[in-house]
Amino acid sequence: MTADQDLLRPTHRSAGSPPGTALMVDDTELDGPLFDAFAAVAARQPAHLALDDGTERLSYGELHDRALALGARIAAVVPQDGLVGVLVPTTVLYPLAWLACLAARRPFLPLDPNQPPARLQAILAEAGLAAAIIPTPTSDLAASLPADLPRLSIAAELGHEPAPLPPDLPSSPGLPSSQVGMVLFTSGSTGRPKGIALHERSQRLRAMNYRMACDLGSDDRLLSLHPPWTNGGAGDTLGALLCGASLHLLDLKRAGLAGVRAMLSDGITVCATVPVVTRTLMATDGAAEALRGVRILRLGGETVMGSDITGLARMLPPTARILVRFGLTEAGTTLAQRLINPHAPVESGPLALDPAVPGQTISVVDADGNSAAPGQPGELVIRGRYVALGHWVAGKLDASAFSADPAAPGIRVVRSGDMVRLRPDGMLVPIGRADRQVKINGIRVEPEETEAALRSLPTVADAAVFVHGTADEHVLVAFVVPAPGTHTFGTQAFGPHASGRQASGRHAAQHTAVLVRDWRTALAARLPPQQVPARIQVVPAIPLLPSLKPDLPALRALLPAQGSPGMLVRAWTWLRDIRRRSSAPHR
Repeated sequence: MTADQDLLRPTHRSAGSPPGTALMVDDTELDGPLFDAFAAVAARQPAHLALDDGTERLSYGELHDRALALGARIAAVVPQDGLVGVLVPTTVLYPLAWLACLAARRPFLPLDPNQPPARLQAILAEAGLAAAIIPTPTSDLAASLPADLPRLSIAAELGHEPAPLPPDLPSSPGLPSSQVGMVLFTSGSTGRPKGIALHERSQRLRAMNYRMACDLGSDDRLLSLHPPWTNGGAGDTLGALLCGASLHLLDLKRAGLAGVRAMLSDGITVCATVPVVTRTLMATDGAAEALRGVRILRLGGETVMGSDITGLARMLPPTARILVRFGLTEAGTTLAQRLINPHAPVESGPLALDPAVPGQTISVVDADGNSAAPGQPGELVIRGRYVALGHWVAGKLDASAFSADPAAPGIRVVRSGDMVRLRPDGMLVPIGRADRQVKINGIRVEPEETEAALRSLPTVADAAVFVHGTADEHVLVAFVVPAPGTHTFGTQAFGPHASGRQASGRHAAQHTAVLVRDWRTALAARLPPQQVPARIQVVPAIPLLPSLKPDLPALRALLPAQGSPGMLVRAWTWLRDIRRRSSAPHR
């Protein structure tokens, strides 16, 4: 552990505590409505910049007053437990709408305005909204809502004479322990999106963790590159506004990397994003200049590799640090984190993180539910009173999704579906999702391990690996983005017998085939045969979901229809046989 990593430890675990033991949190620190905590910050610094989306800016005082005015309108038209959908662009309007719902003590659901219509309709059908917030009465977004759903236009409602909030709203000393504050729907990368219901206390705990880990305060300008309707975006928004920092919002798809560099150059001190964005940013000119003022780069949303850190070390100033975090929507807050000096040596592969964060206790169990031995893979289990309240199903809370801990009243238990290793020193190493694991020829394989090996190669900028095939036969398929300066020929796929004759432009195609062959050789030297992809496809970029996670369905659509699983299985068998022959003793 370096001194930088130790910054997170003194308040987290007392001497002699076993691995996975969390700091006990005083409930009174998190009690009371979340909006009241924001109002206290706004009262201290009403003229301080709260929000900036590159077009519009709001001070804390302006944001507070507008949220109160809109909140009064929400309270007047939405039933006490009615869920309010927030369907606005990535602008200052998003946090404003959130705070208005919090002021009205109405649970809210952040919605992605750019998602496919079918997915939006599925979420709306499951959510059972009582009303929706839109930017203007004539917004195009209104067309995606049910015709009979009440709409609250921010532009129209703020034009009314401000009205006081109703006097019967829940207030200090506390909110009911079962009261939902926010609902987040998962990204859908592993199946049908599901709603996760969170209490306001978990969000206050998350902001507290943010402040402790980043030493976040009013001197900071935080750029969030997480979409505001995601779990990461929610943490950035509430973390910044409850700590008094200035929150800068950017629609990454609209602004592009040029917009990111421009905003970073405008005095940003903390930037929150995902590794796939930083990998792309590192390949562009001007990245180091744009990052010159950043003191904390906060990475999460997917597994962070040692190669990510060493690559960023070339871009970040000497005093900058990288905060790597690992979280889960159901957990309500960060589960593990680590503050890293990128200019110091770091391990290769997935980074080990400290699971000792306030408010949670973790354990690792095997397939039979027994405690996994130190260093052995298992499923992460979270216990705490601040985890999600349950799933949001058919317009209401389903608390049966998570079990109660019989030994501790008020404690809920969540099986995460994330595979991890808990080292003997208590550090947690993320492996991947349990639902991405598969057995090939009777041997369990982890696609994330192959991704990590590919990303560690100097000629690879990014990679995505998944299982392709039927229930009877399946193999790994890899999509690889070559590193900058690595010349390839378009988008090509190569099995073990691939050659440059598969594409026009013989010289360029042969160069790509050689590159893929080198990747196979490197993987075969460090991975078991079943972990080496049967197919490697070169692509210019990994397609992303709106949550900035790899869009696996889009990648599967790139596979040729004629590429039957059987062909891939035979290719894998050929590779396995070559590996066996190469490792056999010479006679």
